[in-house]
Amino acid sequence: LQEGATDVPLQATGTTSSLSEDTLPPIVSQYVRHYIATKATGGLLREATALGYTTDLLPQGRPAEAVDAANQRLKSLEMVVSGQHWTTAQKVEVIPALDTSMEPQLWLILGDLADHWANQPTDSPYPPKAPGTLATG
Repeated sequence: LQEGATDVPLQATGTTSSLSEDTLPPIVSQYVRHYIATKATGGLLREATALGYTTDLLPQGRPAEAVDAANQRLKSLEMVVSGQHWTTAQKVEVIPALDTSMEPQLWLILGDLADHWANQPTDSPYPPKAPGTLATG
């Protein structure tokens, strides 16, 4: 964030975005949600959502994800131009729906941990080690 920046943008719920010095809120996606989504529908809204999402990824330091999202959107458009139905073409996209969050998917991380712990020996009196830690003993 810029030095001295203290204003915190509000989310649709009226609560403040969680800001830290390492992250930026999805400002462009918020703009799409608040201003464009109230007037646009269908393909135009999908384009605005895609542009907002990919634009927000760049200042968050996630350029590979931004390029991937943009490329998948182009593949989807190519499928529609080639005669595929838009619902089929949309399945190749990685851009989340407009009402979802850009936060990392905690449930995926927790699922990975649960899978790891499920594969630990059950005869140990100690809790299982978290992935990436060294076994001691």
